[in-house]
Amino acid sequence: MARFTRQIVGVACSLAIIGCATSTPHGPRWGPNPRLPEGSVRVTRGMSSTERCQTIVPVARRASRLHMIELHLLLAVIRVESNFKPWAVSRVGARGLMQLMPETAKGNGVTDPHDVVQNVFGGAMVLRRFIEYYNGDVRYGLAAYNAGYVKTNRAFRRGVLPGNFQSYVRKVLDARDRLARYGCGLTTSAKR
Repeated sequence: MARFTRQIVGVACSLAIIGCATSTPHGPRWGPNPRLPEGSVRVTRGMSSTERCQTIVPVARRASRLHMIELHLLLAVIRVESNFKPWAVSRVGARGLMQLMPETAKGNGVTDPHDVVQNVFGGAMVLRRFIEYYNGDVRYGLAAYNAGYVKTNRAFRRGVLPGNFQSYVRKVLDARDRLARYGCGLTTSAKR
């Protein structure tokens, strides 16, 4: 029975029906990625963070349904990573709303990390895979999204998230709670 189940999952992975994570000594290995949806969403620098959030919500809703991630969690990651700014670039080169590193973006079919649709769907795919890899534990999935698999896996084996991981996870979970309660209006005190 287990062999048959592995074969079905293997076929589903090869057909890109589901994203598949398997454990290797060097970290998670992902199966083929589904094609990213096409679409156009315009977010401009003149918009407030609330307006940017409201513009991004429909895209995030589609991505959250496809990748089975809570909508407010996905929006919270975007809020913490880029404050809903698709043009954001970090000191280390992460780009776009979900701050995808160039290698991660390319490996997940994102050709333009500043494109709202591509970035949100690519980032949601990565986040979902990390959450799945850590047996559904959102805290470790978020830590891996932020700090990478290797550092998070060491913490996972010890069973304790280091302080800097906890800080990021707490920010995202707090933002998720505020988004769930108040919607995009939570950003009124945030910087433009």
